[in-house]
This record gives sequence, structure tokens and C-alpha cells, in this order.
Amino acid sequence: MLSVAPPASTGVPPVGLGPLGVVPAYLESRAWQHAVHDPEADVPTLSILLDAHDEQVRGTIATRLPTGWVPEWDGPLLRVTTPMRGFGFARDLEALSVDDLDALIGRTRDFFAQRGESVEWKTYGHDRADLTERLSLAGFEPQGDETVVIDRAADLAAPSGVIDVVSIRATTDPADLRRIAEMESEVWGQDWSWLADDLANRITSAPDNSDIFVAEAEGRVVSAGWLVGMPGTEFNALWVARPWPLGVVGASTAPSWPEALRSLSSGA
Repeated sequence: MLSVAPPASTGVPPVGLGPLGVVPAYLESRAWQHAVHDPEADVPTLSILLDAHDEQVRGTIATRLPTGWVPEWDGPLLRVTTPMRGFGFARDLEALSVDDLDALIGRTRDFFAQRGESVEWKTYGHDRADLTERLSLAGFEPQGDETVVIDRAADLAAPSGVIDVVSIRATTDPADLRRIAEMESEVWGQDWSWLADDLANRITSAPDNSDIFVAEAEGRVVSAGWLVGMPGTEFNALWVARPWPLGVVGASTAPSWPEALRSLSSGA
């Protein structure tokens, strides 16, 4: 993930850049690379997956935002204000001159700086080649890389391991949402209290397209994840817990429970 922060002299809160690497992780494996080039294999190619992701996922963000997220277009950039920070989503930037791109980046940075808010600009590995350079020159700073993993739901439906001490259940209870936010705050060492309201907004605005799960042990939330439907597309977004400290994708695992949850996450 890239994150961008305004120069320290401005006194503006940190600005964030989103994930830099968006190539599906499983496409990097040797076995999958062989399958991609196998004319008998019934699997999509990398280019097909990227095109579908760009068109159906990146291209529909404005139509499926949670309550409280306010979108506004600035040319090819979707600028979104949220209760916790700002976001910038852009694609098809190749037609812009360098000067026009720099101006767009600067407007986005300054818009949120004037609001006293941080902002995250989502980038992808197959975006315009000089995008991250231009963002960095404007004061944005890179965060850790993230990876978008794409697979068929049917291939992910195999049951995972069962651990007696850990139970998993769906929830919409505000108390559980606050417990999830508390767990996230512990994992990341930051204040994630906003997450409880964000999840509640998702449930309220799209109750048929939001499924939230908690994993509990000894009365404590030790992991959480949520599945977000994307109507009108071939995609659902699954933020699934991964064992600490191996990393997470959209959800987290309490640091004292890595081994207990390792097999739970392997089938997600």
C-alpha cells in the first residue's frame, strides 16, 4: 500500500496512498502460471481478471458506498469523504499530461488538508507508471504493500479446520461491532473505534450485502471478518482474518491467538 503525507511543514495530518500491488497473489504461483498458459484449463488469464476487477470493482465504487461516505468526482478521480478519513480512487489516468496529473493530485491533497483530515489515494500495480512518483513528489508517502487475491467462490468453499476453543458466528449486534473495533485497536496499536460505526453503516445501508463474522475464544473476540456483496458484478469482497503476525486482509487477528486461528484462516 502506498500512503502519502503532506510535507511536515504544512502541519497537515498524514495523507495515505492505497495498495500499490493489485496483482492477484495466487497468480504469482508457479502452478497457476502454468495453468494460465494451458489452453485446456478452464481458468481466466491475468489480463481478464485485471480487466474485470478494474471495470466491475474499481468502476462501481461510487454506487455502493456505506451511509456517511460522500462521493464527489474531480475528472477521473472519485474523491470520498468518510467519518474517519478521505479516500481517492482513480483509474484511466493515462490521458492526463504530467501537469494535469500533478494538479489533480495537488487538489486532492489540499482539499482534505483544508478539512484537517488525512487522505488515502488507492493505487494499483498496473496503474499509470509514473503515478506513485507524482504522488510522492506531492507529499504522499507509501504504506505497506497490499495484495488483491481473486478466486472463484466455489473453489474457496471447502471447509476449514475446526478448533474447539474458537467459535465463529455472524453478528449485527452493535456491542459485537464495538468489540471488533476494540480488537482492531489492540492489533494495530491505533484508535479504530470508528470501525464500529462504519460496520453499522454498512449493515444499515446494505443489509442484504453485508455479512459480519466474529471469532471468539474464552469470551474474547480474537478475529473478525466481513463479506461485502457487490450487486451487478461478478465479485464479492471478502476481508478475512489471517493469523498474526502473518498479515491481514481487511480484518485482523488478536496477537495472542496466532496458532489457534491458523487453520481457521487457511480455508477462508
